[in-house]
Amino acid sequence: MLLPSQAASASRALADGHTALYQHNRVLIEELAQECLKVVALEQELQCLRLQVNNYPWDMDMLDQELKRAQAKMDATDRAALATRREREGLRHAYFQENPLRYHRIGAAVLSDIVLYSQDRSPTLPGLAEEYR
Repeated sequence: MLLPSQAASASRALADGHTALYQHNRVLIEELAQECLKVVALEQELQCLRLQVNNYPWDMDMLDQELKRAQAKMDATDRAALATRREREGLRHAYFQENPLRYHRIGAAVLSDIVLYSQDRSPTLPGLAEEYR
């Protein structure tokens, strides 16, 4: 059996232990609450990511359509440019077939201009120009 002083001391020790345990539990509960808030935030982020993933194929379909539209526009532009280039080449070819001497003279004149411009730089170009005249 305990003496009254021992009982009071034991009671104080028990109360101090109870207070320490209560404070420790309170700290643990606060840490748990913070972790719960983190989990809730992560769940919300996961939900947003799920929505993005669910919408992703729709976005890809839209991007594919835009890509096909742009490709069709580029193809049409390329076909028009090719037709224009073929038309120009055809006209040029027809013109120079009708006037072959003029074509030769134009080439020689251009070459002569190049030779005159670079006579100081290269001694072989004047001889080259004479070959093509």
